[in-house]
This record gives sequence, C-alpha cells and structure tokens, in this order.
Amino acid sequence: MYDICIKQIQNKYEINMKGRYCRENKRTGWSGYISPSRFYDIRVWFPNLRNDHIYRLWRKRQQERQKRKTKRQQERQKRKKEGTAGIREKNIRKWSGNREIDGLRRIIYIWQVTDYVSDIMSLRTFLKDLEKNGRLTVIDRPVSKNYEAPIICSKTKGPVLFTNVDGSRVVMNLLGSREELGAMLGVPKSEIIAKLSGLSPEGEVVVVKDSPTKEIIIEKEDVDLTKLPIMKHFEKDGGLGYITAGVVVSEFEGEMNASIHRLMVVDKNRLAARLVPPRHTYVLHKKASEKGQKLPVAIVIGADPVVTYASTTRVPANKEFEYAAALRGAPVEVFECANGVKVPHAEYVLEGYIDPEERVSEGPFVDITGTYDHIRPEPVIHIERIYCRKDPIYHGILPAGPEHLLMMGVPYEPRIYKAVSEVTTVRNVILTEGGCCYLHAVVQITKQTEGDAKNAIMAAFAAHTSLKHVVVVDDDIDIFDPADIEFAVATRVKGDMDVMIIPNVRGSSLDPRGAPDGTTTKIGIDATKVLAIKEDFERAKFPPIWKTEWSGRDAGWTLPEKRQEEKYF
Repeated sequence: MYDICIKQIQNKYEINMKGRYCRENKRTGWSGYISPSRFYDIRVWFPNLRNDHIYRLWRKRQQERQKRKTKRQQERQKRKKEGTAGIREKNIRKWSGNREIDGLRRIIYIWQVTDYVSDIMSLRTFLKDLEKNGRLTVIDRPVSKNYEAPIICSKTKGPVLFTNVDGSRVVMNLLGSREELGAMLGVPKSEIIAKLSGLSPEGEVVVVKDSPTKEIIIEKEDVDLTKLPIMKHFEKDGGLGYITAGVVVSEFEGEMNASIHRLMVVDKNRLAARLVPPRHTYVLHKKASEKGQKLPVAIVIGADPVVTYASTTRVPANKEFEYAAALRGAPVEVFECANGVKVPHAEYVLEGYIDPEERVSEGPFVDITGTYDHIRPEPVIHIERIYCRKDPIYHGILPAGPEHLLMMGVPYEPRIYKAVSEVTTVRNVILTEGGCCYLHAVVQITKQTEGDAKNAIMAAFAAHTSLKHVVVVDDDIDIFDPADIEFAVATRVKGDMDVMIIPNVRGSSLDPRGAPDGTTTKIGIDATKVLAIKEDFERAKFPPIWKTEWSGRDAGWTLPEKRQEEKYF
C-alpha cells in the first residue's frame, strides 16, 4: 500500500481517514492509504499539485518507512541477544468497510496491534518531545527521595527529570502547566477546554498479549516497596512516603475503574488507600467487602500522560481508557495482569488486592490547599507482584504543586463549560491557580442580555459543587491573566448589584473554612459590562503600526493606510 500523508491535502479536502498509528501521525493527523492502482485518482482529486511534487513526497515517506523498518530489525536483533526475542512487533490489517470521499469509494483500513509496539505514545516519548523542545529540566546529581527531590521540584518551573533519586529515575511536574497539557493534547492552552468539552469517551481499547512493562517481574516474596523511589514530601507526611501518581485500576463483577488515589506506604508490601465516597473505587470495594471478597487491583505508575490524565476525569463508569483513546486519537493497549486486571503499558505496575476488612490510620497528607488533611482509618492494599521496565522512570506528583492542582481542577472545567453553554454563549473557563485550581472559577462569556452573567454563575455552581467563588467576565478579558481579571472586577462590578451571596450550601471537604457539616457560603461576581452603556467600558487600543527600514539609530514608523508592510506588533 502506498502511504500518502500530505498535510496540506488533508487540510484542503478535510480527509479524515484512519490508518496505522505512529509517532508522526500523532502530530499530523490520520493518514490515508491509497493503492498503486488508484495513484491516478490522486491527480484527479488534487489537480493543483504537480505529479513530480506528489512523487517526491511519496518517495520521502517511503524512505522514512524504510528507516523505521531498519530500526525495528535492529531492535529485534538486540532483543534476540538479550533473550527477549519472543516479544514481537506485529501488525494485522482489519477491513472496516468503504468510505466515500469526493464521490469516490475507497477502502479504509484500521490497524490493530497484537503485540506491543515499543515506546509509541508513552511517557518516554513525551519526555523526549519535552527535551527536544527545551522544556525539560534534567538533574543528574544524586538526590534523596525524602524531602530533597520534592523541594527541588517545588523550586523548578516545568517538568523535571531526576536521573538519580536513590539510584532510580524520577519525573515530576510532568503536566505542571497548561502549556504541557496543551502539548499533550496537541492544542494551544486557550483551546484546551473547547477540545475536552467536545470529546466523548468512545475510543478503542485493544487487549494485547505482552507489554514492555513485564521486562522485569518481582514476585511476592521479593516485593519491597521501600526500594522504590516513593517520596516523603513534607515534614509531617504519614507512613514511609506517598505514591501520588498511581492510577488504581480495579475490576469487580464486570465493572472497571481507573482513578488516582493517594497511597501511603505502610511497610514493604502494604499501602493505605484514601478511598473517597462515593467515587467508583470506593463503591467497588464496598461491594466486594459486603460479599467478603478481596478487590483485585493494579496500580499503574508512569503510563502515557494521556492515560494518566484520563484517569482523573469524571467520565461514565468503565470509560476511562476509552476516553484516553479518544484524547489520543488512537487505540489504548492494555494487557492482563495475573489477577485478571487489565492495565495499559507503564513504567511500573503494582499488582495486588484491597482487603475487605483491614484498616490502618492514613495521613497526614498535604492536599491541594497546601494544608494537612485529617487522619482517617482507610483500607489496605496488599502488593503481591511488581512489573516494571528495565531502568524504569517513576512518576511523582508534588502534593499541592502545580501538577496536582491541574490534575484535580482541569477535569471539572469542561463540565462547567458545558453547563454554562446551556444558558449563554461561553468562550472559556478556568479554575485559577490562586484558588487551588478547585475552589475559584473564572467564566468568560459573550454577553447577550443583562441576566446572562448571573445565569452563568448559577450554572457553574451546579456543575462543580465544590466551587466557592465564581467570577464571570466579558470576552475582552484575558482569563489567563490575574491582573486582567482584577481589572474587570475593579471597573465593572457594583457590589450591591453584581455580587451574589449564597449561604449554607454544600462546599468542598478540602476547604479549611468550611463548616463541620460540609456547608459553606458561596459568592458569585458579575464582572461584565452593562450592555446599555457598554461604550463606557471600551478599552483604549493603539492603532496597528508597521516597521519600516532602519536607518542608523532611528527607525521610521508609518500608519497602516500609508504603508502596508510586515507587522511589527
């Protein structure tokens, strides 16, 4: 099959054909596969392109494919020498029917992978991209997992990779900013919520036979969690440290859940899990406990960032991996652990079960507000097996750090966006860092009537019941700039008319100012223009100017109507 992947053609004709997924396709979109007998049809579809231009592009793609083929052959030879030749790369083409494009019928294929494909769409690939773009800080000197690594992480902006945390590799701040989150999703940060709100959890999950995660298997008698780079972050942290980026995958009676829970190390093979009612893991554990059964679980650490992010979202039950596939634009591969739980490829997988009866005191732990949460009796996870890669990379999230805040808050933003879109024209939504990415929201709307802002406030509170304060602004306010939001409050708010106070309503259990019964007082602020006098709120702008030729020390400047040249501002 001749692989034609030409981005300008895809853009011009809006072709949406599914093909074999690969690293290149993640950036450029789906590729179409056109047979040699149909090569003439390309000239019919795209008469504006010269045949030699198409041939050069096709030839370039053929050369790239040959390089990848050679690389795969070298990797197979290497695995053969290492004694892992049984792990193969194998693609099987699956016919998915015909599709009509520009009046012509074409056979479109979906490619399924029956054995794992190494490093495609993985944590390691994401780190390589970050390093290539100069956004990854690498620390090579030896660092302690107790306090030192978290302190360095708190003082480092952006993702940081430690090459020697007590002998192990550790990455932190992986999705510590909206820039990294946008890079993961392939959109600018201003378009993140629009993309997330338009996706449905209907991606494809493929069960595979093997995984790079199983390169090393540690059996029950050798399990020792203290040998992993599990960190103590703050001076009053409970236990022997906390796993903070572990995706707990549980299955019981045909139901599956994948979600992040904080996990306190009790001893070398036991963890205390904070299970919050009525989250799905809590419900599954309760069902199993009522029947006196253990709940099988697998804790995934260092998965593809898309999978890790998807596990934090509020999607329908059993749909976390489908949602990850929809975000990724390609199937998510999962393999089956010895206890029957199916998990995606990762750096570490800890296999075990949650005991139906056993409880231990869990905490203290620093939550998103930067304050210590209460100590509670929580269920115990017994670890019976550890799978990991050779030289694995441990993923840790700094409690109350930027990654913790974004992972907690961003999944709620699409919910608020959808709710507000039911009552007015919404432009964007953000849960602010100053509000712990959880308690404060800013909603940007295009105001049509005077009641729109107050309707947006009520819709936002209904969509995210833990919200404490909501500010609604116009579409001329930059919601990513705290100073611009403060400007809107300063110039467009009249306290007796534009501030809503709602007492004695359900709030967040994480709010230190909340009442013992969980209630709080919520405030909504309408910081939008008064439509009847909106010209009074018009913000002054400079006219666009163009740069002219430089002469010595001085530069000439002219207005656009006099000289049309390249914009300087």
